[in-house]
Amino acid sequence: MRTRLSLCFPLMWLFLLASCGSGAFSPTIPQSSTPSLTSIVVTSANASITVGQSEQLTATAKYSDGSTKNVTSTVSWSSSSASTASVSKTGSVTAIAVGQVKIAATLDSITGSMSFSVTHTLVSLSVIPLTNVYSTSVGSSLQLNAFAHYNDGTSSNVTRSATWSSSATAIASISSSGLMTPIAAGSADVQANYGGMTGSAQVSVTDSLLSLSITANPNTVNIGSSLQLTAMGTYQDGKPPRPVSGVTWSSSATSLASVNQAGLVAGLKRGTVTVTASMGPLSASIQLSVLPVLQSLVLSPAGPALLVGGQQQFHALGHYNDGSTQDLTSVAQWSTSATTKASAAAGGLVTAVSVGLVTINASSTAVTGSTALNVVDSVYAAFTGPYAFSLTSDSNQGLAFFAGSISADAQGNISGVEDSNSPAGVQQNVAVSGTSVVYPDGRGLLIFNPNACHPSGITLRFVLSSSGNIGSLIQFDGLGSAKGSLELQNPAAFNAAAVNGTYVFRAAGIDSGHNSTNLPQPFGMVGMFAVNGAGSLTSGVEDVNDFGTVSLQVPLATSSYTVSANGRGTLQLISVSGTSNYAIYMISSAKLYLIGTDAAPANTVLGLAELQTAQTYDISSLSGYYAFQVDQPVQVNSGTLNYFDFEQIGRFDLDGAGNMGGVRDGESMTGGYNVSNNGVNGRGMLSTQGTMAGQTETDHRLYVFYVVSPFRLFVLQCYSLPNASSLTAPVGEADVQTGAPYSTASLSGTYSMTAFDMTMQTESLMWLNFSGQETIQGLSDVGAMGIATSTVIDNPQFLATPNSAGVTSLQLGTPMGTLRYDLYLSSPSDAFMGTLDPPTYGLLDQQ
Repeated sequence: MRTRLSLCFPLMWLFLLASCGSGAFSPTIPQSSTPSLTSIVVTSANASITVGQSEQLTATAKYSDGSTKNVTSTVSWSSSSASTASVSKTGSVTAIAVGQVKIAATLDSITGSMSFSVTHTLVSLSVIPLTNVYSTSVGSSLQLNAFAHYNDGTSSNVTRSATWSSSATAIASISSSGLMTPIAAGSADVQANYGGMTGSAQVSVTDSLLSLSITANPNTVNIGSSLQLTAMGTYQDGKPPRPVSGVTWSSSATSLASVNQAGLVAGLKRGTVTVTASMGPLSASIQLSVLPVLQSLVLSPAGPALLVGGQQQFHALGHYNDGSTQDLTSVAQWSTSATTKASAAAGGLVTAVSVGLVTINASSTAVTGSTALNVVDSVYAAFTGPYAFSLTSDSNQGLAFFAGSISADAQGNISGVEDSNSPAGVQQNVAVSGTSVVYPDGRGLLIFNPNACHPSGITLRFVLSSSGNIGSLIQFDGLGSAKGSLELQNPAAFNAAAVNGTYVFRAAGIDSGHNSTNLPQPFGMVGMFAVNGAGSLTSGVEDVNDFGTVSLQVPLATSSYTVSANGRGTLQLISVSGTSNYAIYMISSAKLYLIGTDAAPANTVLGLAELQTAQTYDISSLSGYYAFQVDQPVQVNSGTLNYFDFEQIGRFDLDGAGNMGGVRDGESMTGGYNVSNNGVNGRGMLSTQGTMAGQTETDHRLYVFYVVSPFRLFVLQCYSLPNASSLTAPVGEADVQTGAPYSTASLSGTYSMTAFDMTMQTESLMWLNFSGQETIQGLSDVGAMGIATSTVIDNPQFLATPNSAGVTSLQLGTPMGTLRYDLYLSSPSDAFMGTLDPPTYGLLDQQ
């Protein structure tokens, strides 16, 4: 083809030249039949392409005749920046890097091009730091940065273009430029939003601890209690101090107060202790006072009496839970239950206003102590002269017996002599010294100084009756439990000649352990002996119940007795069982106390003897109602002395012909009796039977008795069915009733009443005022181990008014509880008292 063009070319030019030269020939030049390429246009669907993507370009040729033709596959393609985008032979452009690029298509020296923007895709956004929790402290601002990450692996800082936010603005705030301000300790997520992407960083804000302190309210801790301490921290944020956890707690004296790692302080012992809280190099300390807790207030004197217009200075002694005491008289708040009867001034000075019973109160730190006050209008009796006493004591050392004589002067001093038989041994003829306090209502205190019988001393409460001649005793110092009696002595009997005639005696105590248990057990005896007034015991007989081993009508051999000028003497009782030695204390020629003075393993007993009314006794000698009481005997449990849950109270109805009826412990009984059997004048036996409560079995009991007079019997229970009761060896007394028929009016005036609950080792002396109608008032002095208190009796009343046979019941609310007390009157002046639950017994005597 190219050859053909070459051949034609000269002919054409020749023709043209010829025409031009002659000027006469103008030929028409024919037009070419092939249009010429005038331009190339490069087009694409998008003028922008993303890195990694491809875009197909189209090359369109435009010709001189106005036609166009797709020459994409025939043009030569090229890129102005192959590092930005490449183009294939077919016009496919591939984006490589962000930038501007021109893609050209060339054909026949004609070139067309198109400019492209190569962009990249945002694939993630991050906030520096990227992975770890970032920590900062309050007061230190932090610039955070947001970085955009693209699909081409490049990143850019878009901090100022991003939108910032905080998940906890109270912990950390963030500005529009990414500047974070820590506000408080804690954590927060800080987020940046850009291009639809979110990046975040967790920020931990710490608050620098500047100092520690300790709060406590109050700055004291009680012994036996606890106090919560709180460690407070002052931080860099400038806010008020707040609790800090994780501190280490310590005490400067763990014997005074301990502290656990929660800051809880436990008070252990009185003193001052420093408690410290530590954290790293910081620490704080607080000084605490460890204080005992006031548990009780004990007022003294306990239960005094005053004449109207008189005054009494009371004292309040605080007892704390660490065993310490403190005089709180001046700081206590004093009051009375009835200002119309007695008024109390600051400092504990009480003035008696009018007759009656009133409670004196002292209060301190929500603790109140009280005692009774008896206001009377006259003095009952003087307490002077010699008094004989007997006492049975039960303490943690065991059972002990005491007998003695004291002389009281008008200045409150006492002196005398006593004997004792206790687990510590026998003490004889021991000197007594001490003091006495006598109140105008016939009550008072005997305070023995320490001696061989009472190594720690002893304080006894007494209540006088029978015009001050007779009294009842209890221990009143809280150191033990004791009961006994007190009687005015007649010095005319302080010689052997005054002891003349036949004496009936009764005694009880513990044996020498020669029984089935091989332990000391209950022992009881009754009998009589004849003395000649010259120091000789000429004859006698005794009946013994040695823990169930009963020996009846045992003869006593000739022996001796003595009486010294102070009223103390000695007595021997000799039988087939051996010789028993006693100390005796003369009350009068008609009555004496006796106490065994033989050292263990001899029997240990305490009792009394009374002169028998001289006459011949037979069945007809005993007739009428006899109120009786059989005391609780002792027992031994595992070697420890206690008291049997057993006592008897009731009435023997004797008809003068050997028949009997009556009541025992609230149940009827029948039986018979004899007197002067086996040739012993005044010795007799009672055989009773009754129905036991709640049982079909008949309750048989056999008593031996000795007649003191037709009006009084000393009684020993010998046998019973069931046999268990015979082991208790109970001893008691029966007195004929006089003054019947009885009624409410029979009880009128003031009385003393004893209530001995030996199962609980508790004794009470009561002062009662009967109106002769239904009204009763009274106070109760209670003594036991750890107790010595005096209270106004709560709501005293008759549960059953006295019937014609002299049986009545009282309800009295005392520290021993609200109990029913059954009374069997032997006269309008005297009664036996007992309760069954708990078993309690005692006496009622008119003052």
